[in-house]
Amino acid sequence: MIKLIVLDIDGTLVNSQKEIPASFWEVFEQLDARGVQFCIASGRQVQGLQQLFAPIKDRLAFIPDNGASAICRGKELYEDPVDYARFVPIIEVCEAIEGVSVGLCCKRYTYIKTDSEAIFQEYLKYYPAHKRVDNFEGITDTVFKLAICTDRDIRTHLYPHLERFTKDFNVAISGAVWLDVMKKETNKGEAVAQLQKALGIGYEETAVFGDQLNDLEMMGVAAYSFAMKNGAVEVKAAAQYTTEFDNDHEGVVREIERLMREGLFGD
Repeated sequence: MIKLIVLDIDGTLVNSQKEIPASFWEVFEQLDARGVQFCIASGRQVQGLQQLFAPIKDRLAFIPDNGASAICRGKELYEDPVDYARFVPIIEVCEAIEGVSVGLCCKRYTYIKTDSEAIFQEYLKYYPAHKRVDNFEGITDTVFKLAICTDRDIRTHLYPHLERFTKDFNVAISGAVWLDVMKKETNKGEAVAQLQKALGIGYEETAVFGDQLNDLEMMGVAAYSFAMKNGAVEVKAAAQYTTEFDNDHEGVVREIERLMREGLFGD
């Protein structure tokens, strides 16, 4: 029986307008009453995720910043910070490329360095707890990751310049114009494994949903791993299943409802 459902947000649960399907809330209440734990696993910061799920945030688990920390029902399970100095060479490469901006994602705030108002507005969609800065020197906040945004296609405009860092870092494409950089061992899959251990829930009792390359590791920690119909081909190859519908047609909720009809959550 499934006891844990892990959901990515952008491109997965929410639609293109960044809206949670109205049908999600009823499904959540039904399964929460049966003791099923929901977890939100995202590249977003925890403050933004808690705002998005404000009515039920105290009943959820959160894996923000692509696995750099985990919180379950208000209790912090772990953190996986990184020394800022390790990121400096990557930041220098990014700042030398036209149309690329860098956000330093930390525990209290995301510090955004950009000259582009359009890119700054893109950051605001996902990082409400933020500060716009001219440089990152002197920041004493706990560092989790880099969130790098470009005004062009991330795969062709930026990733080739950062590919050489994949030996020492987890360099993960997280959207059409987004790329995240974490410690090599930091990823959503490892964070889900930590949550499973804390809750006493196993591989066969877990379902995960994702669409982008920062969801790849999650596909290996759950018997019920779902790539979205609109997901990247690499995620579809790694997942056990692909949803019948995309994120603009309630693909996640429809799949969970199907699993409910098949009795995979118990009575």
